[in-house]
Amino acid sequence: MKYNLIFSGIVESPWDANGHGEDSGKVVKTFIRDKLEMEDADDIQMANVHRIGKRDRSTGATPRPIIVKFVFFKDLTKVKMSTRKLASFWVNEQFPKEIEEKRKDLYPEAKNARKAWKKVAFVRDKLYINNQLFEPTSKERENEDTPLRPPRTKRRCICSDKTGDERR
Repeated sequence: MKYNLIFSGIVESPWDANGHGEDSGKVVKTFIRDKLEMEDADDIQMANVHRIGKRDRSTGATPRPIIVKFVFFKDLTKVKMSTRKLASFWVNEQFPKEIEEKRKDLYPEAKNARKAWKKVAFVRDKLYINNQLFEPTSKERENEDTPLRPPRTKRRCICSDKTGDERR
């Protein structure tokens, strides 16, 4: 996930008569060349490019995101820096689930800060507002520490070993 970017909002082409879909690598390179206005898009090396999620065969209204694994970090950085001029497309880094869950809890605070015209920046799972690390209030911390399910209770199992003796 270190060298991955997720491209969202790129229109998905329908399948052809043979049941083959689009070439996601060509779609991303065309997107980088045309929308991001990078002339050296053909020089960017990608290790793995594919759409994620199930295809909506009925309407196909919402295009699936494309995940791209870059071979070189400098290519990822170049693409990421040039995405600042986009309006109807999104390019985001892919993070592990744990970090995504922490960021999801911080999104409402970031939204409120942006409405108040404050500078907002995410660094992995931390939120900075006006270059100050945002610390959740005690009430928000309590919600973070509460488990999603109740703790497991001790279960008693009556098992017999090879000798036929029962143990608890």
